Amino acid sequence: MTSPRERLPLVIVGGDGMDAILTEKWMADGHLPNLARISSEGGYGRLHTTSPAESPVAWSTFATGLNPGRHGIFGFLHRDPRTYLPRVSMVTLRDGEAEGHREGTPFWDFVGREGFRVALLRVPLTFPPEPVNGVVVSGLGMPDLLMSWGTSSLYTTEPGKRREHRVQVEWSDTSIATSVCGPGGSAISLHLTLAPRNDTLTIDLQGTHLILRPREWSSWTPLVFNRGSQEWHGICRFYLSSLEPHLRLYLSPIHQHPLRPLYPFTYPHALAHTLVDAMGLFPTLGWAEDVTGLNAGLLDEAGFLEQAYYMLDEQEKVTFWALENESPDLLISVTEVTDRIAHVFMGRDRGDERSGAVLECYQRFDAFVGRVVTAVGPDATVIVLSDHGFAPIHHVVHLNSWLRDSGYLVLHESENRPPHKRPFWPDVDWRRTRAYALGLSHIYVNLRGRERLGCVEPGGEYTLLCREIAARLSQLRDPESGESVVSRVMLRDQLYSGPCIDRSGDLIVAFRRGYRTSEQTAVGGVPTQVVVPNRRRAWSADHCSVDPDEVPGVLFCNRPLNFAGAGLIDIAPTVLDLLGVSVPKGLEGRSLVP
Repeated sequence: MTSPRERLPLVIVGGDGMDAILTEKWMADGHLPNLARISSEGGYGRLHTTSPAESPVAWSTFATGLNPGRHGIFGFLHRDPRTYLPRVSMVTLRDGEAEGHREGTPFWDFVGREGFRVALLRVPLTFPPEPVNGVVVSGLGMPDLLMSWGTSSLYTTEPGKRREHRVQVEWSDTSIATSVCGPGGSAISLHLTLAPRNDTLTIDLQGTHLILRPREWSSWTPLVFNRGSQEWHGICRFYLSSLEPHLRLYLSPIHQHPLRPLYPFTYPHALAHTLVDAMGLFPTLGWAEDVTGLNAGLLDEAGFLEQAYYMLDEQEKVTFWALENESPDLLISVTEVTDRIAHVFMGRDRGDERSGAVLECYQRFDAFVGRVVTAVGPDATVIVLSDHGFAPIHHVVHLNSWLRDSGYLVLHESENRPPHKRPFWPDVDWRRTRAYALGLSHIYVNLRGRERLGCVEPGGEYTLLCREIAARLSQLRDPESGESVVSRVMLRDQLYSGPCIDRSGDLIVAFRRGYRTSEQTAVGGVPTQVVVPNRRRAWSADHCSVDPDEVPGVLFCNRPLNFAGAGLIDIAPTVLDLLGVSVPKGLEGRSLVP
């Protein structure tokens, strides 16, 4: 076997959600010269994603070379059959401990066992970080200081409805006294002062003094919250959207302080200190591009784009630090920016002032790839890939409402409460409910012996019910256009295999382009209508419940590969083969090396 030091490095650059259709068009138009060069040197092909095409599922299959039935991740959310409530699929946080839920062995562990040095840079589902022969900076899954995936705030003098995380403030002459809310009800005093010419805002908190002009971002600001006898350390950034006619000051999610995190997010733990010494304070939240804040009206589009491109710049900084200081044999660097900007802007009309934002994002990513290629030299192997593509979303589907109308989900009679304002799992009669939807793609049978109040018998009754729901749901049509909404409904046992299959829904729904599951469905909502227009301007495109065949990812390599029919499940054996590491038995994919 070839020794590690005789091998040339292999670099994988991931662009989460980079769409094959857009990439091919813009590459042909000359907008992505670095990707085009890689394609000409080795090749390019569309990369088949997972079912469903959700990032936690896809990146888990990428890492392990296994189907979800064996790696155990079936979506962003799983359900608890004892409570019917959703729970995060990736990780459980409990009493200062973080437990990851992905099963299987990631391919970089096999690489490390052979003596190759590894650098994993914000690869999704690497939180909590596990020991490797190298370094890890965790990606998607790392929470903020409030133990959420990103909770931001807006301080504003603008009159409006009281909303969560919207802090109404008023000027007292030229100053405002308010606070920053932290974990467990803790708070920090925040003082805002308007400059005499009304052109700048001074921000004072815990000894930090910031001055911002409209449309400016602050640097990272350290925060310390006292919760009982414990100190919780975080960092945040401010963005001044406007001073006139109303103050609009955005506060980013409070990231865990890289030097004092509640949960270690690097391996080794001391790596965070090394990176701060080299780069200064840096973001730690796994989902740092605040699409949620944008949707809630807390952050404007200009600020969101600056925030997103800042994250791409940070990814480049940590990537080049690793190349220069770690000399890894295998480096994997993943940016989420390509996904977040597509969610917001891909579905916009061409006349929209920001309809070109996705192209600009792809061009910036292409330039990043080009700089990586130059840095590693022509003899290194470079792979560029994405976990899925994208589709514009014009309508959303309330699956629980369809189950209700079809007689599978039964509600108790409710007094004086319209259905769309009912609380979580509104008045569901579980003893008569045979099926329910939770998450973005899954329908669950209320199975006796599995669900706490299950009423469907295992065996023949279960099988017939699954087939009946699949057949009827496949006929769903848009009431406005009359067009078909559902591409296909897949049965769990026909799609997955392995010991983790019970974490999955019993049916997996795949929609046609233009449609997706509603956010209300994801958390058990049962609104009045079934198919409704997508009114979320800041979530104009998606992939999660779209038919995987409609949203393929991309695969580039500067070495020849068998690109035809390639899937994410093939990446693990391919990387091992390229590095000369024996592919272990049990991996389900195939090596793409000719």
